[in-house]
Order: sequence, then structure tokens, then C-alpha cells
Amino acid sequence: MRPNKSKWYCGYNPSQRAYELFLTIKNNNIEYFATDITLIERTAVSYMEPILTLEEDQAQQLMDALWAGGLRPTEGHGSAGQLGATERHLADMRKLAFQALGIKGEK
Repeated sequence: MRPNKSKWYCGYNPSQRAYELFLTIKNNNIEYFATDITLIERTAVSYMEPILTLEEDQAQQLMDALWAGGLRPTEGHGSAGQLGATERHLADMRKLAFQALGIKGEK
């Protein structure tokens, strides 16, 4: 049964130098929170169950919580600030190229 609503929370704990994740799930007006993960020894023939399966909206909410907690992608691809800077740089280079070629009408 899919929960009515799940919510991720993330925060940086400086005393542990680690990010902490919290998950609450509300189902039929009862709110639950996730606690421990059980570790089971893996053998060569063990089938691994996923710790958690997230639907797209739940995965997006987790990413948003990680971002709000201060985590950023290692390579930083896709950030709006970088994209805007790249677009401005390309516009400047386009303007310089058109000026150097003597092409008018390009801004």
C-alpha cells in the first residue's frame, strides 16, 4: 500500500560532520517515522532487497531535502546559476564574433 504522504528531512550535524536524513510517512491520518536499518550478512547467493523504493515524486522530494540541507552535486552540473553564467558568456562571445566579422544586426 502506497502511503498517503511521505516527507524527507535533511540537516547537517556539524558535531558528527555528517548529514542526517529523516523520513516521515503519513498513512490514514497516522504519522510514522523511519528508524533503523538492519544489516544482514551477504553471501554469494543472497538476493538483495532494496533498502527503500521511491516513486518519482518521492525521489524528487528527497533530492530537494538534500539540497535544502546544503548538499550539492559533486560536479555541479545543472545548477541554475551555472547555466545562466554559461548563457551570458555565450551571448558575449556571439556578440564579439559578429563584431569581429563585421556582421550587423546582432546584439
